[in-house]
Amino acid sequence: MITRDDQVQIYESVMAGIDGRRNILLTRATAYLKDNRILPMGFREDHYNYEVVRPVGIGEDADFAAGGDLTRYDIDLAGAHAARVEASLLYQGLGARFMVDLFKHDTDEVAAFRAMYAEADVTPVTVSSVVVDVAAPTR
Repeated sequence: MITRDDQVQIYESVMAGIDGRRNILLTRATAYLKDNRILPMGFREDHYNYEVVRPVGIGEDADFAAGGDLTRYDIDLAGAHAARVEASLLYQGLGARFMVDLFKHDTDEVAAFRAMYAEADVTPVTVSSVVVDVAAPTR
């Protein structure tokens, strides 16, 4: 549920290391702390490898299902007669937190990647957008 203009819904995987804390190194990952990436169409709980690929951290999100998810917006119009709601679904291949953690490592490979990343267009790609005009309910 989104209730403020500074909130966002982020679909991502966050790995944990052996100590149970957030970890960016795939070779040292032992579990997911969170994996709420949108499931592909046809995803099924009876998949032979479900325990490895299942979503993690979705709580009681009953509408989180194969092919999509529903995000609810609860907006207080604060006496206004109407509001315009604009929402966009963005795709970003590498998240900012991942990059901060990666760039802490002082290796030739990380330095080379940092240089390439600095030259790359890392602007998130807009997958979909919607604009909705909402009228305040009459009482």
